[in-house]
Amino acid sequence: MTDQTQTGGASGTAAATLARGLIGEYFSLPDRGASLQLPAGDPTVRRIDGNIWFDWGRGSPTPRVGNDYFGVRWQGYLRTETLGKYVFQLNHNGLARLSIGGQVIYEQVARSALRSALKEYTVSTAGWVPIVVELVQGAGQSQMRLRLVSPNTTTFVPIPAYAFAHRER
Repeated sequence: MTDQTQTGGASGTAAATLARGLIGEYFSLPDRGASLQLPAGDPTVRRIDGNIWFDWGRGSPTPRVGNDYFGVRWQGYLRTETLGKYVFQLNHNGLARLSIGGQVIYEQVARSALRSALKEYTVSTAGWVPIVVELVQGAGQSQMRLRLVSPNTTTFVPIPAYAFAHRER
Protein backbone atom coordinates (compact mmCIF):
# COMPACT_ATOMS: atom_id res chain seq x y z
CA MET A 1 0.00 0.00 0.00
CA THR A 2 1.28 3.47 -0.78
CA ASP A 3 0.21 6.28 1.50
CA GLN A 4 1.31 9.56 3.03
CA THR A 5 3.26 9.01 6.23
CA GLN A 6 3.27 11.73 8.87
CA THR A 7 6.78 12.25 10.15
CA GLY A 8 7.22 12.39 13.93
CA GLY A 9 6.58 15.86 15.22
CA ALA A 10 6.99 17.50 11.81
CA SER A 11 4.29 19.23 9.84
CA GLY A 12 5.35 17.79 6.47
CA THR A 13 4.68 14.39 4.98
CA ALA A 14 6.85 12.04 2.99
CA ALA A 15 5.67 9.40 0.53
CA ALA A 16 6.34 5.88 1.74
CA THR A 17 5.44 2.34 0.77
CA LEU A 18 3.82 0.76 3.79
CA ALA A 19 2.83 -2.82 4.58
CA ARG A 20 0.28 -3.89 7.17
CA GLY A 21 1.41 -4.69 10.74
CA LEU A 22 4.15 -3.56 13.10
CA ILE A 23 7.74 -4.75 13.13
CA GLY A 24 8.19 -6.78 16.32
CA GLU A 25 11.76 -7.15 17.55
CA TYR A 26 12.15 -9.73 20.34
CA PHE A 27 15.27 -9.77 22.53
CA SER A 28 16.66 -12.17 25.11
CA LEU A 29 17.93 -10.12 28.06
CA PRO A 30 21.25 -11.46 29.32
CA ASP A 31 21.38 -8.91 32.16
CA ARG A 32 18.05 -10.32 33.40
CA GLY A 33 16.39 -7.02 32.51
CA ALA A 34 18.30 -5.12 35.22
CA SER A 35 18.90 -2.13 32.94
CA LEU A 36 15.21 -1.82 32.03
CA GLN A 37 16.39 -1.09 28.49
CA LEU A 38 16.31 -3.13 25.33
CA PRO A 39 19.80 -4.08 24.19
CA ALA A 40 21.42 -2.41 21.20
CA GLY A 41 22.08 -4.56 18.18
CA ASP A 42 20.15 -7.23 16.38
CA PRO A 43 17.09 -8.80 18.00
CA THR A 44 16.87 -12.54 18.63
CA VAL A 45 13.68 -12.65 16.52
CA ARG A 46 12.21 -10.13 14.11
CA ARG A 47 8.69 -10.59 12.76
CA ILE A 48 5.58 -8.71 11.70
CA ASP A 49 2.82 -8.57 14.33
CA GLY A 50 -0.70 -7.57 13.29
CA ASN A 51 -1.44 -5.81 16.56
CA ILE A 52 -0.34 -5.61 20.19
CA TRP A 53 -2.65 -7.93 22.06
CA PHE A 54 -0.56 -10.57 23.83
CA ASP A 55 -0.97 -12.59 27.00
CA TRP A 56 1.91 -15.07 27.19
CA GLY A 57 1.15 -16.07 30.80
CA ARG A 58 4.33 -17.80 32.00
CA GLY A 59 5.21 -18.82 28.44
CA SER A 60 7.54 -17.44 25.82
CA PRO A 61 6.54 -14.93 23.13
CA THR A 62 8.51 -17.00 20.58
CA PRO A 63 10.43 -20.30 20.80
CA ARG A 64 13.80 -18.55 20.40
CA VAL A 65 13.26 -16.26 23.42
CA GLY A 66 12.97 -17.58 26.99
CA ASN A 67 9.88 -17.45 29.19
CA ASP A 68 11.52 -14.83 31.43
CA TYR A 69 13.83 -11.85 30.89
CA PHE A 70 12.92 -10.80 27.40
CA GLY A 71 12.11 -7.54 25.70
CA VAL A 72 10.02 -6.52 22.71
CA ARG A 73 10.01 -3.41 20.55
CA TRP A 74 7.11 -2.90 18.16
CA GLN A 75 7.53 -0.07 15.70
CA GLY A 76 5.79 1.31 12.67
CA TYR A 77 2.88 3.64 12.05
CA LEU A 78 -0.62 4.09 13.45
CA ARG A 79 -3.42 5.28 11.18
CA THR A 80 -5.28 8.24 12.69
CA GLU A 81 -8.32 9.13 10.61
CA THR A 82 -9.98 11.57 12.98
CA LEU A 83 -8.57 14.73 14.54
CA GLY A 84 -8.81 15.07 18.29
CA LYS A 85 -7.97 13.25 21.49
CA TYR A 86 -7.11 9.55 21.43
CA VAL A 87 -6.93 7.68 24.75
CA PHE A 88 -4.62 4.66 24.84
CA GLN A 89 -4.90 1.88 27.40
CA LEU A 90 -1.87 -0.29 28.11
CA ASN A 91 -2.11 -3.47 30.17
CA HIS A 92 1.34 -4.81 30.96
CA ASN A 93 3.79 -6.49 33.28
CA GLY A 94 7.37 -5.24 33.48
CA LEU A 95 8.46 -1.94 31.96
CA ALA A 96 6.28 -0.50 29.22
CA ARG A 97 7.02 2.53 27.08
CA LEU A 98 4.70 4.10 24.47
CA SER A 99 5.93 6.73 22.01
CA ILE A 100 3.69 8.36 19.44
CA GLY A 101 4.88 10.91 16.92
CA GLY A 102 8.38 10.69 18.41
CA GLN A 103 7.12 11.70 21.87
CA VAL A 104 7.19 9.33 24.87
CA ILE A 105 3.69 9.56 26.33
CA TYR A 106 3.96 6.67 28.78
CA GLU A 107 6.77 4.94 30.64
CA GLN A 108 6.11 2.89 33.74
CA VAL A 109 7.33 -0.22 35.56
CA ALA A 110 4.90 -2.82 36.91
CA ARG A 111 7.26 -4.85 39.10
CA SER A 112 4.98 -7.52 40.52
CA ALA A 113 1.46 -7.15 39.19
CA LEU A 114 -0.38 -6.32 36.03
CA ARG A 115 -0.65 -2.59 35.47
CA SER A 116 -3.32 -0.81 33.49
CA ALA A 117 -2.74 2.78 32.41
CA LEU A 118 -4.53 5.39 30.32
CA LYS A 119 -2.66 7.99 28.28
CA GLU A 120 -3.94 10.69 25.94
CA TYR A 121 -2.52 11.83 22.62
CA THR A 122 -4.03 14.62 20.53
CA VAL A 123 -3.94 14.26 16.76
CA SER A 124 -3.84 17.53 14.82
CA THR A 125 -3.11 16.05 11.38
CA ALA A 126 -4.84 12.86 10.21
CA GLY A 127 -2.71 10.18 8.56
CA TRP A 128 0.04 7.78 9.57
CA VAL A 129 1.85 8.71 12.79
CA PRO A 130 4.99 6.90 14.04
CA ILE A 131 4.44 4.57 16.99
CA VAL A 132 6.92 2.64 19.14
CA VAL A 133 5.85 0.34 21.99
CA GLU A 134 8.46 -1.33 24.20
CA LEU A 135 8.19 -4.01 26.86
CA VAL A 136 10.98 -5.23 29.17
CA GLN A 137 9.80 -8.34 30.98
CA GLY A 138 11.33 -9.96 34.05
CA ALA A 139 10.28 -13.27 35.60
CA GLY A 140 6.72 -14.50 35.90
CA GLN A 141 3.53 -13.59 34.07
CA SER A 142 3.88 -11.51 30.91
CA GLN A 143 1.31 -9.51 29.04
CA MET A 144 1.12 -6.51 26.73
CA ARG A 145 -2.17 -5.27 25.40
CA LEU A 146 -2.83 -1.94 23.69
CA ARG A 147 -6.32 -0.53 23.15
CA LEU A 148 -7.69 2.89 22.34
CA VAL A 149 -10.70 5.13 22.29
CA SER A 150 -10.74 7.40 19.23
CA PRO A 151 -12.26 10.90 19.27
CA ASN A 152 -15.70 9.83 17.99
CA THR A 153 -16.12 6.69 20.11
CA THR A 154 -16.64 5.90 23.78
CA THR A 155 -15.46 2.28 24.04
CA PHE A 156 -11.92 0.92 24.29
CA VAL A 157 -11.13 -1.51 21.47
CA PRO A 158 -7.98 -3.40 20.53
CA ILE A 159 -6.27 -1.52 17.71
CA PRO A 160 -7.09 -3.47 14.53
CA ALA A 161 -4.37 -4.75 12.20
CA TYR A 162 -5.41 -2.42 9.37
CA ALA A 163 -4.55 0.57 11.58
CA PHE A 164 -0.87 -0.49 11.89
CA ALA A 165 1.76 -0.37 9.16
CA HIS A 166 5.52 -0.52 8.73
CA ARG A 167 7.92 0.57 6.01
CA GLU A 168 8.69 -2.21 3.57
CA ARG A 169 12.35 -3.08 3.23
